[in-house]
Amino acid sequence: MMWGVFYTPTCSDGLKNQDEEDADCGGPCATCELRTLSYPSVSRKLFFMDPNGNATDVAIQIKNPNSSWGLKSFDYRVDFADSTGKILPGSLYGRSFLMPGATQWIMEAARFSSAELNDVEFKITTSTIDWNKLRPYVSENEFVIRDKQYKLLAPPASGYAELTGVIENKSSFSVNEFEVQGVLYDKEKRIIGFGKTKVLSLRPGQVKEFRIFWPRQFTNRNPVANFDVFANINFLADESFLQRYKQ
Repeated sequence: MMWGVFYTPTCSDGLKNQDEEDADCGGPCATCELRTLSYPSVSRKLFFMDPNGNATDVAIQIKNPNSSWGLKSFDYRVDFADSTGKILPGSLYGRSFLMPGATQWIMEAARFSSAELNDVEFKITTSTIDWNKLRPYVSENEFVIRDKQYKLLAPPASGYAELTGVIENKSSFSVNEFEVQGVLYDKEKRIIGFGKTKVLSLRPGQVKEFRIFWPRQFTNRNPVANFDVFANINFLADESFLQRYKQ
């Protein structure tokens, strides 16, 4: 009696087979170009602790150095560390995206504030990245934010401040839930506050109002001298966009 062993090639066997361009890439496997891509980098890290000890606001600015490849989705983790680097309880977990060549903010709020907090650490779970390659699409990225206004709130209104405005979709794509973010600066151009709100949907030609609300006074008591407003829209989640621009 003779026994035979039949081997089935895979895209994770460490071998160049099944018409692959290199071991485990190309041909029936994922493109080898993925091996040349760079992971997003952290440009800035900010955190502001509530003096009452109830919350810590965190903002992480990340940049995608790849001009043609976007991250349709990825999981991330925000850790809080003391002066020795020890991780404190209360890590945050989330999911986001990043368009090709883009720089954007990830904003979170932790429901604690610790006197031991000295730094925040941001980590992307690289195994969860869903890479997508796009052709140029700048002409379709037309979301106009206007009539922006920041003001302090006074009684009988509750809360401390708000940033309002409208956003118009001048593109040919409908978008589902996305964030509008605000970053506040003092006269020295230092960031003293940030916040976000959600817009549930926006059809082509549609205009919607937005409101970013701050319930309490900022840790930095300097007056707000200027502000930026951003719309973080994941076009990679739109199938009609991918049909037109995905390579």
